[in-house]
Amino acid sequence: MLLLEEITNAQVGWRLTRLTLCTYLFAKAHSGIVSFSQGYRQDRVRKSEPPYVPGHFLWGNSAQFSKHHVRFLQTSQKQLGDIFTIRLLNHYFTVIMDPHCYETFVKVKNFDFFAIMHQVLNNVFALEVKSSRKLSIEIAKRLKGMYVNTTMDNFAKHVQNSFTDLTKTSAMTTSDCNANINTDGNTSVDWRREMLFTLMSKTMFPSLFYTLFGRSVDPSGEEKTKNFCPKVFHDNFNLFHKYFTYLWIGLPLKLFPQAVEALTVLLQQPTSHNMLRRDGVSEQIKVSINHFHQHGHSEQDIALYNLVIFHVNYNTFRAAYWCVYKLAEDPRILKDLERELHEAIEMKRADGEESVAFTLAEIGEFPLLDSFWKETLRMYSGTLMTRYITEDTEFEMPSGQKYTVRKGDRAVMCAAGVHMDPEIFEDPEVFKHKRFVNTTFYKYGKELKKLIFSFGSLCPGQRSAILQGKWFLMNLINSFSLQLPEGQKAEPNTEKYGNEILPPVNDVQIDFRPKEGAPVLVYSK
Repeated sequence: MLLLEEITNAQVGWRLTRLTLCTYLFAKAHSGIVSFSQGYRQDRVRKSEPPYVPGHFLWGNSAQFSKHHVRFLQTSQKQLGDIFTIRLLNHYFTVIMDPHCYETFVKVKNFDFFAIMHQVLNNVFALEVKSSRKLSIEIAKRLKGMYVNTTMDNFAKHVQNSFTDLTKTSAMTTSDCNANINTDGNTSVDWRREMLFTLMSKTMFPSLFYTLFGRSVDPSGEEKTKNFCPKVFHDNFNLFHKYFTYLWIGLPLKLFPQAVEALTVLLQQPTSHNMLRRDGVSEQIKVSINHFHQHGHSEQDIALYNLVIFHVNYNTFRAAYWCVYKLAEDPRILKDLERELHEAIEMKRADGEESVAFTLAEIGEFPLLDSFWKETLRMYSGTLMTRYITEDTEFEMPSGQKYTVRKGDRAVMCAAGVHMDPEIFEDPEVFKHKRFVNTTFYKYGKELKKLIFSFGSLCPGQRSAILQGKWFLMNLINSFSLQLPEGQKAEPNTEKYGNEILPPVNDVQIDFRPKEGAPVLVYSK
């Protein structure tokens, strides 16, 4: 999750480059440490250690990494092999590029995930969680078995509600807009146009929000906490998330006035007791609140941890954004997925029935949808699986060669480095929605067991995230026609590799209209 991105502070009207800003702030906070650290490492490089990528005496490899970290890592791999060490500011990262190392990587005892999690909690959210390992284990239990069914049932209802609201409240379409977007000769006035982020903030975001936090039990249905609603939460969370990496590497929150303002709004949540009373509040929230009560945490700590949990769910939102974009961008993809879904619906739908039910298992029985979802994650994932090395450790590569990695460094596997490897994926920069249908992939002539690294190996909610993403897409494809206006194009922001899912450089407009006679998709436990 470590990257250097450009920041614009519109409030004061100044703009600094990524490198200048980070170098200045780091020098103020850690004067002299970086240059000492660089000299110290070079003086004691051991023969058994991975090769070291030379860099600037002050900021190391930060400039190359921030420009486009996949290309930088792939270039380093060609020069030095499948394992090497880089430095970003005062942190050393041993990067492992061979995907066959995944099984070993996640099992090494001295590669500690919880130290990285502690850094996120402390630096980003100023939060010290007592017995955090125990809490993580308890939350993981609530994301399996019967809890998955309950979560999906709630999510499905919220998706349906959001689509119903969308058809009622979307901005009215003008005749000029209809003239521009009706390419099939249809004179229907049902086409609507939104920015894609706006469309997603009205559909996917509230579905995730209410699935996690539940709904108000007030008889009026209104929130008593003024700013605790999907629209306000979306706008402020999106703003706060822009500064996530700066906070993660240890820069003070007060340096970013917009982040401070956004966080202030995000912390305006119901009290923990009222949160527990909400209709449909998730097991994750229940478990964490009870844990915090037992360990004497404050109400602010509880509200902050609610944001931590939502941060994990936010990646599902971003992945869904790119899925919808690709559906609207390429009519062939949309038609293929419509055909697959329509065939499944017709097999289950009785004459005259207005709804069709799908079970948990049946959601996983759409090979083309599954391939489309995986291809989206492959193209737009920026995940760095990072572990803190607690002791000097001997790491063995598949070739049998062993390297010593140092205590205090970080071990990293780069998702995009695998996803964009032309030896594994033909034409890796081309989106192919059928890529994962009945296909086996190889690296160095050996079949790969793990193909997509968009979720951390210890992410307990990845199954729920995949199911929610697919269910949202099934409902969207079933309920709406989609297309992009001419000239609209979104590109991933490659300067933000390190985020779990890359954000777009710019948003796009999208045209959509409800499909007449479409059945209602219902989730069946």
